[in-house]
Amino acid sequence: MSKRVRLTNPRRRRRFPNLAAYLMLTGDSQLDVAEAVGTTQAQISRIVRGLSIPRHSLARKLAEHCRIPIESFVREYTGR
Repeated sequence: MSKRVRLTNPRRRRRFPNLAAYLMLTGDSQLDVAEAVGTTQAQISRIVRGLSIPRHSLARKLAEHCRIPIESFVREYTGR
């Protein structure tokens, strides 16, 4: 019997609860994410620390790129 080969990358399909978890578990840097979504590393840092809520367009890009729920930005900021 031959082994079944998985064609999809498991890291690519995985969903993360928030941006901080994405950064920690994938090893991507804040700068990598910032460049991918068109913002600065400083802005990503403020979002991760809960000091800033991204505008809708940036939140959408981050959610798609990092595979996180868009609602996580509001929950992290408000502490809910």
